[in-house]
Amino acid sequence: MNIKSKLVISLAFVATLATAAYAQWQISNHAIPVGRGGGVTGFNTIVPSATSGVALVSRGSSLDPSFTTVVVAGGGTNCTSASGTCLDNITGFSSTGFIKRTGAGAYSFIADPVPVANGGTNCAVASGTCLDNITGFSSTGYLKRTGAGTYTFQAAPVPVSEGGTGIASGTSGGIPYFSGTTTIASSGALTANLPVIGGGAGTTPSVGTRSGNTTAFVTTTGTQTNNNCVSIDANGNHIASGSTCAATNTPTKQYLLSGTAATYTTPANARSLHIVICGGGGGGGAAITNNGSAGTNSLFNSIQANPGNAGNAGAASTGSGRGGTGGSSGGGAAALRLTGSAGGTAGNQSSGFQGGGSGGSGIYGTGIGRGGENDAGAPGAGSSCAGGGGGSSGQNGTAGGGGGAGEYVELIITSPAATYTYTVGTGGAGGAAGTQAGGNGSSGIIIVTEYY
Repeated sequence: MNIKSKLVISLAFVATLATAAYAQWQISNHAIPVGRGGGVTGFNTIVPSATSGVALVSRGSSLDPSFTTVVVAGGGTNCTSASGTCLDNITGFSSTGFIKRTGAGAYSFIADPVPVANGGTNCAVASGTCLDNITGFSSTGYLKRTGAGTYTFQAAPVPVSEGGTGIASGTSGGIPYFSGTTTIASSGALTANLPVIGGGAGTTPSVGTRSGNTTAFVTTTGTQTNNNCVSIDANGNHIASGSTCAATNTPTKQYLLSGTAATYTTPANARSLHIVICGGGGGGGAAITNNGSAGTNSLFNSIQANPGNAGNAGAASTGSGRGGTGGSSGGGAAALRLTGSAGGTAGNQSSGFQGGGSGGSGIYGTGIGRGGENDAGAPGAGSSCAGGGGGSSGQNGTAGGGGGAGEYVELIITSPAATYTYTVGTGGAGGAAGTQAGGNGSSGIIIVTEYY
């Protein structure tokens, strides 16, 4: 064999070796090469697990590592999925119950249910037994705390000294009462709709009687004296009169003859007032020239009686003056209103002597001021509310008309107030003399009748 042939053979051998070595270095995608030991050509390969997150784990010095579950010895849980088995694996626990740490790395198991000694109730289900277990209570009754961590039991019924009643039952329809300073008892059944009467110390309450058949009870003030009368105020209280009925059944009267914005005081124990109000009478007209003037109104508690109006003076053309109209239509609600009497119109003096017109008649038909007869008209009398008479200048002369009377008003007040404001109207002035003057009207009056 020549040198050229040897060279070709040598190159062919080298190429064969290179091809084999190259083949030993080929590794799968994402695989891990693993040595095969001394004198062994090439590598083994470890292919990753198809499950993401699986660790490469050593299997000792004689085996290739592999992608698999990490055991406890390697710091793992030897679990492929979350479960209580993982905790069992890392702790080695196999007992059942509650875990109690007793020291570094040391644990013990407590049986279920947890006993009182370990802070439990030793109860498997909710019941009063749980409270018995943790307290050690075995007595019966009401629990009373007596100090820090100390308790006692109070037997039923709870006595008065402990804030109870000391009774387990009572009488239906009865009431509890103190039969002693520290004892409570039940009264017997109390009759329906009868007043309860106290029995005094240690004695059972009972019932009294009633005079009628209602269940209303009266409240009263004042000394309750035999044969004395009572009145009822606006609040329904019965007020003792302080005097016998015989002395107070007769009504009293007050006659108010004058006053402006004055005060009327209701007598004690008066239960109603009957008030008569009359306005002042109008003045009569003079024989000629001057008319009379109207009176003024009277008021009691804002209830008004209007005055009578003035009589007119005599007229030269006719000789006679017209009488004034009576008062009417005063303000305020009243039980009765009557228009005052009109004053008389003077006669026609041209047909002979007729005289002045008379004033309108006052309260109860009284107090008329007479018309003049060739002289001045007469005034209305007293506090009658009457009108004054007209003046007269005689036969074939002139004469004035009479003034009208004041309005008459009646007012009734029940359960009266302590005081009222009043004004008594004044009479109107007669017409001033041209020849003969008219008479002045009478003043008004207020009469208060007081019932007890």
